[in-house]
Amino acid sequence: MKGMVYGHQVAFFPDVQATQDQRGQRFVTVLEFDVGQGMPTGAMISTSNFAAFAANLNFTQTLEIDFPGWDKTRIIRTRDAAVLKEYLTQDRLEFLHNIMSMKNATALYFFDEENAIVHIETSDPIRDEARMEKMVQKMTSSLSKLKLTTDEVAKFNKP
Repeated sequence: MKGMVYGHQVAFFPDVQATQDQRGQRFVTVLEFDVGQGMPTGAMISTSNFAAFAANLNFTQTLEIDFPGWDKTRIIRTRDAAVLKEYLTQDRLEFLHNIMSMKNATALYFFDEENAIVHIETSDPIRDEARMEKMVQKMTSSLSKLKLTTDEVAKFNKP
């Protein structure tokens, strides 16, 4: 399922993934939310489950996050650590921490100068329509925290 929900491009789909030992399968529900704008650099911030994906990226710099409760096993890769550090305000870190702390879920925030996507995978099939609606509404109402402000756009676009 794909479409506009509360002003954001959203996609939901089931996925089958190999288990870590490659012998079994894991079924997940994937939720993807388009933030609606690019960011000042390319980066990924994710739970540790995305290590193989991170290894294939051309993002060579890392960043240590100083935020209460931040899991140090989370992966942060970028092209420009200084710009990423400036972008990651306390509000954004809190939002990302909450997403990546969801029970029975893994999460990835992936962006470059053109696009930004929040990707969540959960082992919960989310069959309850009311629960799905609540989850989507909560996410889409908070996505604006990830968007650049007018001042940030001006600052990051300076030559």
